Amino acid sequence: MNLLNDLYKKLEDDFQGKDTISKIYFIYERLCEFFQYDSRWYWAIGEEKLQDEIFNKKIDITNVTSNKVVCSSFSKMFCELADLLLLDDENYDMSLLQGELAHCYAITYLKDNTIIEIDPLGNTNDFLNVKKDLAIKGIRITSIYEDPTYLEEKALKESGYRNDSLYLQVLKRVGKEMREQKAYKLNPTSTLFDWFQTTTNFHSLGLNEANRLFLLTVSNIAQTSAQNLMFRRMVLYDPLTDDVKFIYKVPSTTEEDSHYCMRLEQGNIEIKKIEEPIIDYIKRYRSFANDREKYLSKK
Repeated sequence: MNLLNDLYKKLEDDFQGKDTISKIYFIYERLCEFFQYDSRWYWAIGEEKLQDEIFNKKIDITNVTSNKVVCSSFSKMFCELADLLLLDDENYDMSLLQGELAHCYAITYLKDNTIIEIDPLGNTNDFLNVKKDLAIKGIRITSIYEDPTYLEEKALKESGYRNDSLYLQVLKRVGKEMREQKAYKLNPTSTLFDWFQTTTNFHSLGLNEANRLFLLTVSNIAQTSAQNLMFRRMVLYDPLTDDVKFIYKVPSTTEEDSHYCMRLEQGNIEIKKIEEPIIDYIKRYRSFANDREKYLSKK
């Protein structure tokens, strides 16, 4: 996929004469829509080679072959695209990578002294928000001349982002329907998870986004604190694969078990396969799988 050409054509066709910030929003929205968080980062503890591979991953914007990124690779890619796509924009100055190993983000500077912080994975997950038309939270505008809220609303409108929280409306309706069903009253965990399983495109979302979406679903449908606690002990689990091929329902039976949801055998954890059958994936990641077990045993 030639991401640079695709975005350039769209900007040329639809953003002539539009505000610079709206172009920034458009680039950001398209990247969040296409890319997923690389969940291998969670499994890379103690594996310096794998950590380095993930953190320093370089995306070829003219030939994108993988849609898995973390904060560093996303931010570097955004800076590169913004500098190329907005080269002729009179108000655009530059985009710079900020942060360190713990967390990276991008800062875009405009010539009118407006500063835009780009951070889809800081205190939010805009990879999910954009895919579900939820509110974008990873862009922060600072301006000494204009009201940032006005600039944000204008940019969203010009970029064509819906931002109507349609999924939340769906959850409100589904939640009401579920709570009126006998099956939900008998087993709310199973009923909710089965609905989520049949309505969620895991390959499109990515594992990390699917987990976030499940917790969002839980918080909007489960009514009592006890139910919320029960649901929050569940996680969708991908055993060390680049692609989302394995998704599991893992309700933990004790508080301690929540630290071990990635293990195939731990106490009374139930593993429920809902997509493809398990294959022998251990060989591929044998080295850091062993280190991960040692790390977990210290928890």
